[in-house]
Amino acid sequence: MQDTNAAPDTESPSSPTESKIASRKLVLAACIATLIFSSVINGALDGRWADESDLQAHGMLLQQIPKDVGDWILTEEVPLETNAQEMLKCHGSLTRYYRNRITGDEIGLLLIYGPRGPVAVHVPEVCYSSAGTFPNGSPVAKTLKDEQQDSFWVTQFDRSTDGKSAFEVWYGWSTGDHWVAAKHPRFWMTHQLYKIQVAGPTAERPSEPSPVEKFIRDFVPILRNGAVSPII
Repeated sequence: MQDTNAAPDTESPSSPTESKIASRKLVLAACIATLIFSSVINGALDGRWADESDLQAHGMLLQQIPKDVGDWILTEEVPLETNAQEMLKCHGSLTRYYRNRITGDEIGLLLIYGPRGPVAVHVPEVCYSSAGTFPNGSPVAKTLKDEQQDSFWVTQFDRSTDGKSAFEVWYGWSTGDHWVAAKHPRFWMTHQLYKIQVAGPTAERPSEPSPVEKFIRDFVPILRNGAVSPII
C-alpha cells in the first residue's frame, strides 16, 4: 500500500523552461565576458591607457625636423585640421608644403604619430576619394633600395577625366625604424604608429622618378636623426 504521507522528492529535475532560462543566462554571461576581454585587449594594444603626457612629449620630437630638406624649401606649415585631429587622435603631427627651388615642383607632407588603430586605417584611397578625386588603379608597393629597405604604397589619382590634373601619393607606416608598405598595420603588435603621406605631381616620363619620390629619398634619411624614434 502506497504511503500517502511520504515527503515529496526534492531532487526532481528542473522543468524544461527553467533549463532554457539558465542556458540563456550562461550564454549571455559568456558573451559579456568575451566583450569585456576584447575591449581590454584592444585598448591595451592601441595604447588607450598609456601615459598621455609621455606620448605627447614623444610626438613633439617631430617638431625637430629641419624646415628645409636639400633642394626642397618649406613654403607653408599649418596645424592638422581639427576634424582630422579628432579622427586620428594623434600625439604629434607635421603638415607641410614644400617647393623644389630648382624644378619648382610642389608637394604636400603629412607626418603623424598616434594610436595604432586610427593611424592605420585611414588611407589616401578613402580620404582623397571623399574630396572629389578618384584613384587611377590600385596601390603599388615600391621599395627604396637603401640600407634600410624602406617601402611605401604608391597610388595615383585624377581630379578630372582628362587626366591633366593627375597626382600621386606615397604612404607607409613605421614603428620608429624603417618604413613599411604594410597590408594590415592595424594588427601590428604595437601601441603607437608613425605614418607618412606625401602628395605631389606624377613623373613626366615613366622612366623618371616623380617629384614625390625625389622628396621621399631626401626626407626619409633626416627622420633617422632622432625625430622619428623607436615607439615608447
